[in-house]
Amino acid sequence: MIATNPTTIQGVSVLSAQETPGDDVFDVVLSRDGIEVRRPERPVQQMAWDRVSEWEIEERKGYVLLTLRGHGARTPLVIPGWTFD
Repeated sequence: MIATNPTTIQGVSVLSAQETPGDDVFDVVLSRDGIEVRRPERPVQQMAWDRVSEWEIEERKGYVLLTLRGHGARTPLVIPGWTFD
């Protein structure tokens, strides 16, 4: 079965070089078309799935780290309050 409804993840940030969540908090919407980044008072940023060549998920204390890789870029996303359960 293929999911047809978009999934919104709220309160996401990018992991900083100091291994702490960044101050820029935004929402991520996952859909069949790709990933949308929604920040208050900014245009929506769209990234197609074909730009993501691999991803990793790691549970850390208090959040899940979702790292997206593709085209030489690496984006570590912090999803607070999530666990593998």
